[in-house]
Amino acid sequence: MNTTRTNHCGPDDDRPIAHPDRVRWNGKHEVAVATFAPHPLVDCALEVGLVPGPVLELACGMSGSALELAGRGRQVTAVDVSDVALIRLMTEARRRGVAEHINPINCDLLAFAPRDQAFALVLTTFYWDRSVFGRACAAVMPNGMLAWEAVASEEDGFRRDWTVGPGEPASLLPQRFEVVEQRTMIGSNHRSRRLLARAARVTSTQSEQHSRPAENAGRKSAKNSLTDVMNEILPVKLPLADQPPGHRS
Repeated sequence: MNTTRTNHCGPDDDRPIAHPDRVRWNGKHEVAVATFAPHPLVDCALEVGLVPGPVLELACGMSGSALELAGRGRQVTAVDVSDVALIRLMTEARRRGVAEHINPINCDLLAFAPRDQAFALVLTTFYWDRSVFGRACAAVMPNGMLAWEAVASEEDGFRRDWTVGPGEPASLLPQRFEVVEQRTMIGSNHRSRRLLARAARVTSTQSEQHSRPAENAGRKSAKNSLTDVMNEILPVKLPLADQPPGHRS
């Protein structure tokens, strides 16, 4: 019997059991052949230089990236609407002896709100929603990295709100980010845009706090452990989609 357990971003009676996205992706992951190959953006982020800290992967699926980073000692929060994908991911993580480094969260991304500036790397591949992108940017810690790949709007057969337009997603980054690289990828099934960006070392808010130490005396220091991070993840009550996701290809 499979005893893999996943966490949820809402109470037990609010789990998206019949969510159309969950049903669709569970069906795909039940029959998919898992290669568990890490995404190339992981190697790019490591080569550029990744600061210490936990990792957040959104729409992770059966993520080889989560396994690779966990194998390097990173604490990884892996979020996906498909519990089947997370179960298969954690089964492989146990086989590799890295399960203690991965925290699986079964959640619709529209209902997931990570803590601000808490992760050294936020990774998302072949998923697109502007509101989720905004929250992902906010979750990157100072000097941390954002890695994202999404289907390009030039590609036919996808809803436009599920694809990134010309110059996106780099043009949608907050000012604290610097683009390391953005390129258009041409694959066998689709065209996509791949982005790697780094957050500024110190945010304007932090700079202001350091300039007024008396006003900040006695304040609690920032929490860095994965336990503290996950304790502060709050569900956002948004309506669930009533259509299958074109977000991911």
